[in-house]
Amino acid sequence: MFPWAELDLSDFWKQRTPEVEDMGMWVVEQCRGLAAGLNSLHRYATLSGTLLNHASDIPVQKAAGRHKQFGSVQNANPSRMMMNLFGCHGDLKPENILWYPDDMTTGGHGVLKITDFGVTRFNTEDSWDTRRTGRIPNSAAYRSPEVDLDYVLTSACDVWALGCVYLQFITWYLGGYKLVERFGRRRLASDPFLANRPTDTFFSIYFEAGVKRAKVKSAVIEVSLFSQLFYATMLPGSIVAHC
Repeated sequence: MFPWAELDLSDFWKQRTPEVEDMGMWVVEQCRGLAAGLNSLHRYATLSGTLLNHASDIPVQKAAGRHKQFGSVQNANPSRMMMNLFGCHGDLKPENILWYPDDMTTGGHGVLKITDFGVTRFNTEDSWDTRRTGRIPNSAAYRSPEVDLDYVLTSACDVWALGCVYLQFITWYLGGYKLVERFGRRRLASDPFLANRPTDTFFSIYFEAGVKRAKVKSAVIEVSLFSQLFYATMLPGSIVAHC
C-alpha cells in the first residue's frame, strides 16, 4: 500500500503561505530532492527489459565462447543481465508532485515526491523521436522547446520542466500563490502549435530566415534572475549557474 499524499504541489502553493523563517532552506532542500529523484529515473539500472517499448526488437550483445551473439532484451532476462536505461518522465508539473507530511524535514514542512509515471518511457539511448514513437502528451505549459522544434525528446526535456517548476516554487516563496498566478499571466501568449490559443509556456517560437527557433520569454528571464539571487542568499559561497 502506498502512503497517502495530502496535497499536490499546486494545491500546496494555494493553501500555504511562505512566511515561516526556515521555509527558504526547506524549498532548497526539496528542489534538491526532486532533482535527485528525477536523476534516478533518467539513469535507471534494471534487470528487466519489460520497461522498454517493443523490448523484443532491441538487440542486446551477449558473449558466447569466442563469438558474440545478439538476442532480444527478453531473451537476456534469464541471465539477469543488468541494463542501464535512459528514462523520460514526460509530464513533470506541480500537479504531478505530491506533498506528504513529514516532521523530520526542515521545519516539519513535509516532503515532495514525483508521481504519475503513466507516460514515462525508457530506452537504451537518451532519445525519443516523437514522429515514430508518438508524441508524449505532456502538459502544454511545461513542454520544452524540442517538442516544437525537432520533435526529438531527451531526458533534458524533463530537466526543462523541472526548471519551470523551480521558478514557480521560488515565485511562490517570494510572494505566495498570487505572485505565481501573476507570473503565469505574464507568460500568456498565442501558441501557433495549439490553434493560436493563449498558453503560459516558458518559451516562444519564432522564425528567422525561414528557420524555426525558440527563445525564453522575457518574464521567465526576469524570474530567473531573482532565482539566482535567491539561491545565492540561501547557499552563501556557492556558484549559482543560470541556464
